[in-house]
Amino acid sequence: MKCRYTRTAEAEFEASVDYLIEHAPRVAARFADSAETAIQQILEYPYSAQQTEKAGVHRKYVRAFRTSIFYAVDEKSDELVILNIRHAALAVGGVMPTPNQANRSLIVKVFTAKQAASSRLSSAVEQWFCKPKVGGSIPSAGTTEQ
Repeated sequence: MKCRYTRTAEAEFEASVDYLIEHAPRVAARFADSAETAIQQILEYPYSAQQTEKAGVHRKYVRAFRTSIFYAVDEKSDELVILNIRHAALAVGGVMPTPNQANRSLIVKVFTAKQAASSRLSSAVEQWFCKPKVGGSIPSAGTTEQ
């Protein structure tokens, strides 16, 4: 069985490698090797990966890089067709989703709530460990208790 990439799959793979070269150069080669290893596994066992809701399309997940390889098997031409190589954070159109205003306000609320909880926890820890107990005193540095 031979392997063929669609233009979309080639572009997505190149974009992923380019991104990694720019942001994490030490990881780029490992990503390419992982994708190649996954495709070799698919070539050996083309029907072993998860079937998607779209008829004839399978999805091989590369866990280390949270990347999915979508492919189809063309039995007539004995060909594996790689349709997409897409990171889990990408939307179906291959573009990072942009949060809408509702999502932004939800993110702000969650962040604010986490900050408030963290602040309350810090206050509780400070009160518990830094304040003298009732009826007691904390000796100052350089003095000894008697």
